[in-house]
Amino acid sequence: MSKSKTEHLSPEALELWRDLGGDTLKPDAQVIALTTAEAFDRMRAAQQELREAGGVAVVDRYGQYKQHPALSAEQHARSAILRGVAALRRMQKADGEAPPKPDESWRADLTQEELSYLADAEKKLGMRLYRRDCLPDGASEFADLRLHGEQSTILYDAEKRLGLDLMPYDPL
Repeated sequence: MSKSKTEHLSPEALELWRDLGGDTLKPDAQVIALTTAEAFDRMRAAQQELREAGGVAVVDRYGQYKQHPALSAEQHARSAILRGVAALRRMQKADGEAPPKPDESWRADLTQEELSYLADAEKKLGMRLYRRDCLPDGASEFADLRLHGEQSTILYDAEKRLGLDLMPYDPL
């Protein structure tokens, strides 16, 4: 993809585009990566607007509190980022290109009881857990956004019990 197609991206979004594969991707995947990076810029702009507004609520002309419009924009952009990253991972798997595997040597330092607890948590989540600092570059920024409700509690409990900063990365 030519530089002119990415020149409107912020430095942070351009770095994301490169982390997602950038110019090394096939043309259809490049479009998804570019759209994901643009969504990242929209999310950051909405977050900035919310900071400047001093919160997520505004007062309407009737004196009633309502959700700041930038909050919805941030949520939609975050969702678009997650969908884009997921689509790129599916394309990689369909092409036979598996994402890079994280380092698992840290598991050797765990006791048998800790390994058993970790395996149980992974089974409940349906995902492999890794130490955050052992993930490939670019993977940690969005992976934890996939958890909801009980899954977040399971991850929090595992982190607390094991004393590690964990993150889901691969489905089991």
